[in-house]
Amino acid sequence: MDVAPNGIIRRMSKNVSPSVLSALPAVAVVAWLAVIWLWSAGPFFLTFDDAFYYFEIARNIGEGHGSTFDRINPTNGYHPLWMVLCVPLFATGAEGLMPVRVVLSLQAIAWAAVLYALGRAVVGAVGDRPVPRGAWLVAFGALAALTSGAMAMKCIVNGLETTLLVSALAGLLIVGLRTEGDLLARPLVAASLLSVGVLARTDVVFLVAVVAVQSLLSLRGRWPELLKLLVPPAVTTAVYMGVNLQLFGHLTQVSGDLKRVGPSWGGMATVFGIGLIVFLGARATRNATGDSFPRLVRVVRSTGFMGLHVGVLLAYYLGFQSFPRLWYFGPVLLWTAVLIVPLALDLAEKAVEESEHGEGRALATIGGILLIPLVAGFGVQAKGVVEDTLTPVRLASRSAATWINDNLPADAVLGSWDAGVVGYFTHARIINLDGVVNSHDYLAAMRDHTAGPFLAERGLSYLVNHSDVEEGLHETAELFLGLEMMQDMEELQRWEFTFTGSTNKAEHGEHQMAVFLYEL
Repeated sequence: MDVAPNGIIRRMSKNVSPSVLSALPAVAVVAWLAVIWLWSAGPFFLTFDDAFYYFEIARNIGEGHGSTFDRINPTNGYHPLWMVLCVPLFATGAEGLMPVRVVLSLQAIAWAAVLYALGRAVVGAVGDRPVPRGAWLVAFGALAALTSGAMAMKCIVNGLETTLLVSALAGLLIVGLRTEGDLLARPLVAASLLSVGVLARTDVVFLVAVVAVQSLLSLRGRWPELLKLLVPPAVTTAVYMGVNLQLFGHLTQVSGDLKRVGPSWGGMATVFGIGLIVFLGARATRNATGDSFPRLVRVVRSTGFMGLHVGVLLAYYLGFQSFPRLWYFGPVLLWTAVLIVPLALDLAEKAVEESEHGEGRALATIGGILLIPLVAGFGVQAKGVVEDTLTPVRLASRSAATWINDNLPADAVLGSWDAGVVGYFTHARIINLDGVVNSHDYLAAMRDHTAGPFLAERGLSYLVNHSDVEEGLHETAELFLGLEMMQDMEELQRWEFTFTGSTNKAEHGEHQMAVFLYEL
């Protein structure tokens, strides 16, 4: 039996069409449903603490408390369309991890559908050129490895708005692939997708600006089409900001205002470097003849608007945000996923043409070059799933929430800097102390160093958060609340756990930590 890589590639791809092989990434993603449903800590592994902000706010909206996390302070610290979709599920009274598993399952299915649709669109865009047998298997195998690893799943399938965002952007990419990058050829479809994208995640306004500039440069008198393309997302953005102003007194989200930082030398250097890379990449693509990488050049030209958007996102979040998070970069993963297929096909074609050892050996070599790093990364990430090193803090937070429900007064007001999980699982009111899902008034108090009196007026009586077992919460509490408010803090309970990784204060390694509960 032929078990060499070239033999495997030859047998698996012998009579399978590219359209069928394009389902490989979707199948790999759907396999994660087993992790979501069969592993007790699976939802904690995939989600971030911020996802539980959505779930708790959605529950509060459904119960008539309004747009609030703590039932004390109003908040607009979220992206609107994902919240609209979360409210019906979490307003039913469903508690615990069951609704979270449902959300993650729907996200996994949506991500699988996105990858399948994009795969089919790429096949349609570049499939007119003959390709060596087996090259499609290599290409979609690489795509599956890229998009179904643990980090990719946490980037997209995480209880946050990212899946909704990449679904809208994938639709826009498909329009680009079918029109060779001319979005004015399908202005209403593109406009609808841009509008959904803005409501899914408001940084899509950068993409709207990119599309506007590109469309103006290639207008050729098509003003009606330009208006159809740009007016709907512009109106959507204006209406959203107007609603914010009416309900919360500010045009923008408190979470974005909190995380935004002013210019710095490091930030400006980052922006300049990314801008230079984008400029050189755009210039190389424009001047490329397509002889060496014909499929890749065609796809880059058809989806160049997304490449420019990715550059703007990287510059903004790495240069002007205090703490970029993984899910901010969903569009980066999405565009990379679109490019890896034509890149693999071009490499395969070139390798077969230059090979002296036959088609199978050449394809196995290219498959190794593309797949070995991706599969190795997949394996390293899978090790984290098996060892369960990333979920202990959330399990400890859930235990703390249960204890709070059973032992603290029903009207207790607690504060936490990582309030998502503990806030979701407890019936008590928990104020988010870092301000991400608090009010604009609290953000102003933080900047004026009057957060302590602000919180005292709202009855803050307890603190709950994780920290190193040796440090506790005293240093952070003094920074946020002031010495007078926290000087008589008394520890009521702690839930210890071992965390493997890096923290804000410590390098990567094994750390003894605990979720602490203090009474002020």
